[in-house]
Amino acid sequence: MCYPRGSDVLTGLEERIERADIAYAGKPVWLSETGWTTYRKSGSGGHAATTEADAAAYGAAAPAIIRDHPRVDKAFRFELRNHPPAATSTNSEARFGIVRPDGSWKPQAEALLDVLTARHSSSTSALVEHHGRRGRSS
Repeated sequence: MCYPRGSDVLTGLEERIERADIAYAGKPVWLSETGWTTYRKSGSGGHAATTEADAAAYGAAAPAIIRDHPRVDKAFRFELRNHPPAATSTNSEARFGIVRPDGSWKPQAEALLDVLTARHSSSTSALVEHHGRRGRSS
C-alpha cells in the first residue's frame, strides 16, 4: 500500500520496499491502493484530505510518476466510486472515489481519463465509447 500525501504520490513507498526486500528481495512491486480522499472535515480517519481540484492534479500526475519508478510493476487506483452515503459520512474512506454515488464524475476522473486517452488512445477511446460517460462530471 502506498498512501499519497498531497502531491507526494509515492509517500512511504521506499520504506515499504525495503521491508519487503527482507523476504522478497528484488521482486516486482504492485501498488494495491493509491488515491486521494476529498473528505475535508476534522476526524477524517487519518488520511490527508485534498480538494477535488488538487486531487485531479495529483491523480493526473501519478501515472507518469508511478510508471517511471524502477521497482513498480503495477498500480491500482483506489477507488472508482465514493461509498454511499458519502455526502453525510464522517469517514474519509467514503470519499476516495473518482465517481460520486450519483454517478457524476469528480474532476479527477476527467483528468485521469485525459491522461489515459493521451497515452493509450485506441483502447481508452473504445472504453469511453462503450460506456458513454465522458462529460458527465458536475
